[in-house]
Amino acid sequence: MQSPFDRHRETVLGHDATAEWLRRLVLSLWNGDGYPIGLSRIQELDDEHFEVVIEMLTSYRLHGERDPDFMALADACRELHKAALAASERQARWGVWRRDAERATRQQGGALDSSKIMTTGSRRNSTWGCRRPMPLSWRLPWIWIWIRDRSPNILDTRLRRKA
Repeated sequence: MQSPFDRHRETVLGHDATAEWLRRLVLSLWNGDGYPIGLSRIQELDDEHFEVVIEMLTSYRLHGERDPDFMALADACRELHKAALAASERQARWGVWRRDAERATRQQGGALDSSKIMTTGSRRNSTWGCRRPMPLSWRLPWIWIWIRDRSPNILDTRLRRKA
């Protein structure tokens, strides 16, 4: 007979809010002190998910941690939990960095519009999120170096034509 922890593995490791609660339930069965869960959420479960919970609780009552499928699912849930904690820590660090960047920009006389900051790390926004555009020489200094090194007479030629 197949273990309910193996049979419902995809449901527990899903991406919806109920799957998240089911993962916390599995972790609570594995280590109730380290992963407490509020059981009042059971009333919000639909019939299908409630049956999953009943099957898992019954199996845990009979076999406990001797069920290798339960232990494998608990390990997978722990890994997802660690990944979620790491993501929330990264989000918190990003918020601190953004606040510090906004403060530093305001102190230098600009105003950083946090809604225009590219969260992907890309610098496609030509003004880098600043309301006041930066001079081209600040954004792309390598162009001036390239022009100076490759053809030093270009700037002199343009200046002579204007005169």
